[in-house]
Order: sequence, then C-alpha cells, then structure tokens
Amino acid sequence: MNNTNLKCCRRCGINKPISEFGNHKETKDRLKPYCKKCGTLYVVEYNLRNPEKHKEQGERYRIKNKTLIRNRVKAKRQREKFTYLCYSSNKRVAYKELITPQELWRLAKKQKLRCAISGIKLTNENISVDHIIPIADGGRNIISNLQLVDKFINDMKNSHSQEEFLEIVKKIYNYNFSRQH
Repeated sequence: MNNTNLKCCRRCGINKPISEFGNHKETKDRLKPYCKKCGTLYVVEYNLRNPEKHKEQGERYRIKNKTLIRNRVKAKRQREKFTYLCYSSNKRVAYKELITPQELWRLAKKQKLRCAISGIKLTNENISVDHIIPIADGGRNIISNLQLVDKFINDMKNSHSQEEFLEIVKKIYNYNFSRQH
C-alpha cells in the first residue's frame, strides 16, 4: 500500500487507510483529521462527561424528528413481525426449505399488503403465513407455496387446500343466500 492511501489520525497517531476516515467538506483532503474509531470514542467520552447536554440534544432531536422516528419504529416493528412469521413458518419444516424475512416482505409488497384470499388490508395484528398446499398434504415451505392472509381466514382454512376452502365458503354463501330469498 503506498503512502497516498494512508493518513495519520490526529488523535491516535496511527497511519491508517483513508477508508478509515469520514468525509469533511472544509479540509484540504476532504477527510476528517481523525479516524472513525477515534471519532466514535470521542463522542462516547463527551456524552459521558456531559450527560445533561447529551440528554438535551436527544430531546431536541426527538422533538425535531418525531415523524422520522415514528416511521423508523414502525418499520422496525414490521421487520420484527416478518422475522417472527418466518420463524413460525420455518419451525415445522426441513432446514433446506427455510424462508427469509426479505422473501416474505417481497411477497407482502407483491400482494400490496392485502390478504390473498379476501383482500383485507394486512397489519401487524392480523397478518399470517398460509401454505397454499398444506404441509400436511405434501406442500413445501417455499415462497411459491406461501401467501399472506388474514389470521381469522387462515384459522378457518385450517389444513384445507385453497380450492377446498373456497368450495366450503361457496357452499356457506349459497346456503345462506338461498335461505334469505
């Protein structure tokens, strides 16, 4: 490594690759004078020495960025929910057919966060993973055999195939519709 790719940190005095330094608009080389590790240590030490200031800065940030924080929390809950859904789907199957939260999220976006059977809007409270061909009937735990549905509908569907379940729903509807007219 030649010297043009190295820079000496002002705090620790060690020559490090320039990738270890953050960007800074106002310096000649457009890099901070200290490495990222020293910068992080400095901030931590400063916050420990000045807890009241740190608390005030945090409060100002939270007030200024309420919507941003709310959206981050919402996104985190959504990620956690998809991680849980993967866990519950994966726990009954062979290790070679594990699905990931990313695959489930892509499926959710493809379904526009709507139940695949009823069209009901899916939320963290009512979302459930359903195997189109049930595992009990030889279905596999692969993304092409999964759909996201409302929990209540998934409970009703139980271990029926999609066709069997829709046939049962048709019979219920026809029976009730014919009795009313």
